[in-house]
Amino acid sequence: MDRCRRPFENILTLDIEDWCQSAPEVLLGRRRSALPGEGVLDSTRRLLRILEAHGARATCFVLGSLADEFPGLVREIAAAGHEVAAHGYRHRPVHEMTRAQFIADVLRCRRALEDIAGTPVNGYRAPYFSITGRCLWALEALAEIGMGYDASLFPMHRRYYRTCGRENADELPRYPAPLRLKGGTLFEFPATTLRLARQNLPAAGGIFFCLLPYVLFARAVRQANAGGHPAVIYAHPHDIDPDALLAAAPQGGWRSRLMRRALAAGRRRAVPRLRRLLSGHRFVSVREWMASAAGRESMRAAEPAATPA
Repeated sequence: MDRCRRPFENILTLDIEDWCQSAPEVLLGRRRSALPGEGVLDSTRRLLRILEAHGARATCFVLGSLADEFPGLVREIAAAGHEVAAHGYRHRPVHEMTRAQFIADVLRCRRALEDIAGTPVNGYRAPYFSITGRCLWALEALAEIGMGYDASLFPMHRRYYRTCGRENADELPRYPAPLRLKGGTLFEFPATTLRLARQNLPAAGGIFFCLLPYVLFARAVRQANAGGHPAVIYAHPHDIDPDALLAAAPQGGWRSRLMRRALAAGRRRAVPRLRRLLSGHRFVSVREWMASAAGRESMRAAEPAATPA
């Protein structure tokens, strides 16, 4: 079991989406995003049971299209004590939208979630962490429409992640911090990275959590906590569903099928690793962390940073 030197509240986030809405083929434009299937219900509920068993709470960034299709799931998430936040409506990358399209997308998602959950939606995460150097205007837009925080930045080089426009990784904040913007102050919660060999390595979740050595993630959490910061970890329902990956594109070539089988094998490690992480560290939602004494002290002490260049 991994143990911090002192109790420390870290932040757990879940991106509630179906694999058919976020697969690489969707990002690359080879296939249109589809409506979610009922498999996402089983995998999301399994994640919620794991969190309940370990006394953890999370911020759930929910797609608006999934919420409209399965409103009961959103109510289950809220009833279990987790925070409901926005993930956009159809999992479209931000850098593919105009400013007006982006605002409409976020507002549509927020309205859907608030109507279903009956609670204010204060946070946002971009699909594919796609607020990059080419569309930092999106942070201004979020502040203008009254969002309280964002969790869309992943401060690592594009060599480690497929989203375009991530060359400015070293200029992005690595830990939660307020951003001073024209539209107001927006708190940013970047996904956790491990600083090693003068570069930021992905150590927050997703497929990295399944394929890279677990020790890197435990070390990243310790590194963040040693500096007085919470780690920000993420997961998806499809991370614990290898069958969804294998069934996604059965018509692909042999290379595609071989890669999918390798990734599916890695996903079988996701649940035991997640349980190990939750057993060794305390995790709360963004909302809970911001309301805690540690969160309030951190936000008061932090000098508002300028918008990333």
